[in-house]
Amino acid sequence: MSLVIGFISPDFIMVCGEERIRMGQDIFSEKFRKVYYFNSSIILGFVGKIDSNYKFIEEYLLDFNLLRDEKFIFDYEITEKINFLDLDKALTEKFYVINNEAIKTGKYPDIRIMIGGYVNEIGRIKIYSITNDKHDIYELKEEQEVLEYFVLGNTEEQKILCEVLEAKDEYNINGLREAFQEVIDYASKNNAGINKNMDAVFLRRQEIMEKEKKQKPHAEMGDILIGKTHIESKGEEKELYPNTSIKDVYA
Repeated sequence: MSLVIGFISPDFIMVCGEERIRMGQDIFSEKFRKVYYFNSSIILGFVGKIDSNYKFIEEYLLDFNLLRDEKFIFDYEITEKINFLDLDKALTEKFYVINNEAIKTGKYPDIRIMIGGYVNEIGRIKIYSITNDKHDIYELKEEQEVLEYFVLGNTEEQKILCEVLEAKDEYNINGLREAFQEVIDYASKNNAGINKNMDAVFLRRQEIMEKEKKQKPHAEMGDILIGKTHIESKGEEKELYPNTSIKDVYA
């Protein structure tokens, strides 16, 4: 199974994901993106069956072909007009339509999608899950002086995450990116659905951004630098990426 984790802190919301997808036991891709900016104020991540998740949010996506594309592509002309509550309402309605049909037929589509955003400057994450054993909507709301998280994975990854977080001195964006990397570095040894490649998307509270603008100077701009070094050829050039057979559709 894949791994995506959503974090809410008093200062920001972040969703991290690794990049492996599979078809059965075979690796289909090692660089399929599972976390996204839905727009400038909403982030999103998913695990589960690729085509089922695609269909769940297809109204907001451009054309997608798994044989060609390594990620979903959002239609920003549509998504940029949507706020968190609008998206939540639309996905909740679609959730119940799909879930009711799944209950009748006994065929569950394996959808697990997480969205994060701010409502009145309060961070929120919601998960829409329709699988054989979990078909419900879950929500986290920001709490003062608390780091909260949702794990779309298994209990082993959650256990590793807890251990990594306990060793952290502070829970900032870079620190949580490093924490997620530590989790997938370790978990990938025992979970064939996970690799060590990571992506992360995040939103920062507007008032925090405004405060930092006043307190911190902008980073110093780099110059244009030129240098030379001698290169000595050692042996024949080797192919970095040998041809491989690709077969997979699960994130």
